[in-house]
Amino acid sequence: NLKTFLPLVDISEKAFTTTSKEAIEEMSRNDTILHELSHAVYPTKTPEAKRLGPKQESVIAEVAAESIYRGLAKDLIDENKIAYTEDQYISVTICMPLQVIEGSDPDDEYYKAAVFVLNGLFESGIAEFDGFKIHIKDRAALFEYFKNNAKEIISLYEDTAMTEQKAKKWLSQKCKAGPKLQELIDFLKTRKTTAH
Repeated sequence: NLKTFLPLVDISEKAFTTTSKEAIEEMSRNDTILHELSHAVYPTKTPEAKRLGPKQESVIAEVAAESIYRGLAKDLIDENKIAYTEDQYISVTICMPLQVIEGSDPDDEYYKAAVFVLNGLFESGIAEFDGFKIHIKDRAALFEYFKNNAKEIISLYEDTAMTEQKAKKWLSQKCKAGPKLQELIDFLKTRKTTAH
């Protein structure tokens, strides 16, 4: 439930002061719809997807679905194409992958995609976890990070020299949590254990 994760992000309290539970649930559904639409960019049977190899492509497809629409987010917000404020979007876009991480195994393709989405935010200091809360340090850098992630995924698919081995290496480098994100993941896993 997205609403249980939002308090982890420092800007969410002000961002959602007057937002109904139904509106928050709608934001969660919108995130899922945008994810699914992003799958259409490189369907499994395209030559671009086939170069990755079936095993790697199944993970990279989820990374792409999580990354491509996030790269467009700032423009969608600025053009009123999605009904979020920047702070609402930032809070939701951080909390959705946290839900996945808390509820899945590190070998799961969705887990790996969630790690890719969040890793650079924490490792670069755009976002920081203090042991209890996530603090957003640079909103502009966050949106630029998402845009760069989308470009990276697209270039991965468009690389005509891509092979299964290169795709496997990319996954091992890009979908593994760095120490700062791992601290947050450990917190989430502990929180889940103590809540049940």
